[in-house]
Amino acid sequence: VCSNLTMSVTSRLKDLGMEGSTFTSQLEENVHECTDSAAYSDGNMLGTDSVSFLLTHRNVNENPRAKNSSGNLDVIGSSGEKARLLLAIETDLPGSVGASCNTVNSNTGETTEYSDPGPVIVVYDEIDAHVGGRAAVSLAKLLSDQAQCKNSNHSNKAKRNQVVSITHSPSIAAIADRHIVVQKILALNGNQNGRDLVIVDSVKGMSRLEEISRMTSGDLALKESI
Repeated sequence: VCSNLTMSVTSRLKDLGMEGSTFTSQLEENVHECTDSAAYSDGNMLGTDSVSFLLTHRNVNENPRAKNSSGNLDVIGSSGEKARLLLAIETDLPGSVGASCNTVNSNTGETTEYSDPGPVIVVYDEIDAHVGGRAAVSLAKLLSDQAQCKNSNHSNKAKRNQVVSITHSPSIAAIADRHIVVQKILALNGNQNGRDLVIVDSVKGMSRLEEISRMTSGDLALKESI
């Protein structure tokens, strides 16, 4: 599993704006010792292994000031890199939402067969944090592929998963099948009987276009962004 995960996630990094980077999933067996006899049956060692996620950055532009770096993802990965890698892992890891599609990696063309767990519902809370530009568009496409099982050998099961993404990214909002806007109105000067209000609105058509434009440019150039 670790070897396959290493190859599949690394193959996605270029599209996610991490060209020259390599992801490695490293397994150390029997690192932890479980002394609780009730935890496992028949000598099962499940859960005693340790898995590390490593990231290597290479200087692909031959910049003399740039340096290669390598280490644990938690240490050398930026917030944006961690978000992109998390989604790539979730797309390819057995037992994940991607596995429910019997995933075909669009970069390698290889199909990974898993037992079908049925439809999956997954919620991402700001998975796009610190991600913008081309990488945000690629990330949005990965989310869409998860929902539609687009990279799947189950061509007759389109949109069999439900992906909910809480986001500030216009790229993700634009690719979604449904766009729901959540606004919080603070109780000021005794308004709303002293209570904050939360307004939830499903936007469509021109209202949705205006909201995506607002997400893109704020209120400063709303008409121009439309």
